[in-house]
Amino acid sequence: RGIHSQTIQAPVFKDRIFNWKSRGYVNTAFPIYRGKTIVGAVIRNKTFKGYAPGSKKNEGCWFSSLENLNGRPNQVIITESALDALSFYQLTPRQNNIYLSTGGTLSQQQFNWLQLMIESMRPSLIVCANDRDKAGQMFNVQLLLTLDPAIRSLSPTLSFPSPHTCTLSLTFPTVNRAHAWKDFLTLSLPMLSIESELQALSFNGIFPNSTAQFQHLWQAILTLSHSPERWQLALPHKKDWNEDVLTGG
Repeated sequence: RGIHSQTIQAPVFKDRIFNWKSRGYVNTAFPIYRGKTIVGAVIRNKTFKGYAPGSKKNEGCWFSSLENLNGRPNQVIITESALDALSFYQLTPRQNNIYLSTGGTLSQQQFNWLQLMIESMRPSLIVCANDRDKAGQMFNVQLLLTLDPAIRSLSPTLSFPSPHTCTLSLTFPTVNRAHAWKDFLTLSLPMLSIESELQALSFNGIFPNSTAQFQHLWQAILTLSHSPERWQLALPHKKDWNEDVLTGG
């Protein structure tokens, strides 16, 4: 998949990539951690993607080694797959970062663990680097809604009333702030085609369910953060970071 041996052997990935022998095949295994406990493994080869028997894939994440961190990490880079995390590192190798993969799922247990990790590690920057497709951009929005304390305090929910629309609901501390948020979206981001309803302190915005709209929505939601400088949206040129590696980025 285009990953160099120097990448695999980098200290940041020490003890985070293994060979998995099964039925005469040698695959690559990425252990899934819940804290310090391994709760499963993602199994990959050129044509296969699966999980080790008994894996509790929704209870944890794969993440890079924490052994060589020098104080607070500079960045936590969140991708869908461990292979994308390796690819991201290979394309932009940097030191003192944590690379983390959700495995393409975002369960409540994973969110809780991510929240605890980020609060304890206090990285300078959180990079949402999921796939460029609609599912990946939706994951990026969900990460921002869940992991940013100021945004999380607004009780955000993202729902999908139909295959073509999504609804964002927020509860503001004051009516004025709720009105200001509605006005901001209406005036600054008209491409979102908002049909909104404002009732007391709650905002319900209905948006097209599309890749581009999730990217715009991520930027709009960021304005609610008390520390927007801690967040960054990173988009691969192709569908994902491994495709960027395979095609030269």
